[in-house]
Amino acid sequence: MSSSIPRIPNYDPRTNLCDLLPEPIQIFVIHNGIEIKGHFTFICPSDYTVLIDSPYSGIKVGSHTPYFAMYEENRNVIDGEVTEKCLKAGEWALISAYEEADFLFRNKDVLYQRIIDADQKSKSLIGDLESFQANFHEEKKRLKAAFKAGAIPENEYTSYIKEGKKQIELFNSTVSTIRQNVFSDFPEYQLKYGFEVQDVEFVRKYFYTYSHKNNE
Repeated sequence: MSSSIPRIPNYDPRTNLCDLLPEPIQIFVIHNGIEIKGHFTFICPSDYTVLIDSPYSGIKVGSHTPYFAMYEENRNVIDGEVTEKCLKAGEWALISAYEEADFLFRNKDVLYQRIIDADQKSKSLIGDLESFQANFHEEKKRLKAAFKAGAIPENEYTSYIKEGKKQIELFNSTVSTIRQNVFSDFPEYQLKYGFEVQDVEFVRKYFYTYSHKNNE
């Protein structure tokens, strides 16, 4: 372990060790002649997450070790100390974050136009979702009161909740798929599951920044 990273006595492995450190664990690597900087945002025995700070910012990459593989050599923290395995893995994660950010930056113009198209497609869906959720919660309150009063059977109340949640999940899934499709048709790029919002925000930020610079 790096001597500059303090050991955390009585560390609870269910918590984020980064929250207990006096300062973030910084990472610095040189990849293909490029200086890359970042830091850990999350560390526990089975998980870690790294955020790139330079030359790009806003992209996180992490990893999870499943329970069945949690041998001592695979852990990120042992007895409150960050392991060398974790620090080395963090360097590779930082390179991965850089490569993802660099791809998004190089393709920001095309991706931004796709994001605008996706926004248009999802706008009405999001409006429908908000309207449905408002009606769902009101009806849920009414049915709950009716159920407690004995006016309707329990299965009618629970069935309504189950079906409502199913519809909300369908709305969210559809919107998520529209966002995921922004990044399709790029053989050299694989969108990480659940990270479409992060990547969309990265593209927006750098498109706005560089379009404004070009207009000055």
